[in-house]
Amino acid sequence: MRIGQKIKISVLNLVVANVIFVGGSFSLEHNFLPEIVTSTFPVGEPFALAAGDFNGDSLPDLLLIAEANRPDIFGGIPNPNYEVRFYILIGQENRSWALPRLVTVVPAPGKYAWVSSVSPAIDIDGDGNTDLAVVLTFLSVPQPSLPVDIQTAETDLFLFWGQGDGSFTVEHKARLGVGFLPPSVITVGDFNGDKLIDLAYPDPQNPSVQIMFNKGARNFSEPHIVQVASEEDECMPIPGILATAKLIEESVADSLVILGPCKSDHDSYEQFIRFLWPDGDEAWKLSPVYKTGIESKKLTEVAGNLLVGEYDGDGHVDLIFTKRLSFSGPSDTSAVPGIMGVYLLRGDGKGTFATPMLIGGVFWGKLLSVQYKKSLGWNIITLSSDENAVQVVIVKPDSSYAASLSIPIKGYVVDGIVVDWNNVREVVVISSLDLKSEVIVVQVIRGFP
Repeated sequence: MRIGQKIKISVLNLVVANVIFVGGSFSLEHNFLPEIVTSTFPVGEPFALAAGDFNGDSLPDLLLIAEANRPDIFGGIPNPNYEVRFYILIGQENRSWALPRLVTVVPAPGKYAWVSSVSPAIDIDGDGNTDLAVVLTFLSVPQPSLPVDIQTAETDLFLFWGQGDGSFTVEHKARLGVGFLPPSVITVGDFNGDKLIDLAYPDPQNPSVQIMFNKGARNFSEPHIVQVASEEDECMPIPGILATAKLIEESVADSLVILGPCKSDHDSYEQFIRFLWPDGDEAWKLSPVYKTGIESKKLTEVAGNLLVGEYDGDGHVDLIFTKRLSFSGPSDTSAVPGIMGVYLLRGDGKGTFATPMLIGGVFWGKLLSVQYKKSLGWNIITLSSDENAVQVVIVKPDSSYAASLSIPIKGYVVDGIVVDWNNVREVVVISSLDLKSEVIVVQVIRGFP
């Protein structure tokens, strides 16, 4: 499907945090020709998606996680044949992927997958091949008319050791002791300066961050617990999202960035960001808690996204985070349903950041990509399950107005990522055809400016 040569773009009318996006319309300086290429694969129901170069040809490959033989959860009927399947789709020279090839199967009779997280694709064991860490949390199928028993949660860590040709040796590494609040993310980095890639994941229940230090030869330490709260905190920070960043450029070790809800004494929550600085011999220092948003009684109101990268062109690592927008009128300070602000925190390479700058407003969902170009401005791509669409927002360099385009997705949106074909960006979205036929719809959106 193609959209016309020059798109008339709807314009956001928002007044938030003293930044005004005015009404009207404008034409982009470059033709925007989104093209959607759709494929269907009868391999299971979609669960998660990851990307990396797993065969060393500098082209992006896809790792597709699917569920097969789903149980009737609401009817309380487990399925003894339930399993989670992993497929590899190898990238081709013509910017397409080969048919899915089964990598491995994780049987889970009587259970179902609740939460998954996949690390960035990186060489973890130092053999020159790209690896992945995958965390899966399973729950038992509840009895009819009974609530889900989260005490049955079991969280497992799997290491996908790349062989350099698109195949993997899969190792069930550990049962993680994270209780019934599983990590929604796992990240990688050198957290003690020994030039080996370590694993880190949040443990919201404790609340803490657990780090498994790489000992070489595919061996890791027992989880090293880093508490994320200090006596000086005015609220209890609960780690939700975790990211790795080289925030202090002279440091030999990587830092960690935490985003999540901070619980106050009167049972309300506020989104926070905290930095964990490596302090030698596997020790850590905690930054002050930085509160970013409005207070709410609901955890969902203070959720957000976190991206780490170089965004403003000065060569230093910056942060991008999202929070729900609020009106700046004299009496209404309530959250805006379904809209989140995208904020830039400019870093200086020394561990300090400028005041957050609002760069755009988008539908609530998963933040896929943020880029800045002098000629075009800010380009923000999100995946919204509520809207069942990919949204592209372009904010002019002077922040005077923003254009928004929604690209509808076939089926029911599950997950999406941005892939890079030698500086050509594309969005890959996986969706369920009808939530029951075990057919995965893969949609590739091309033509981004």
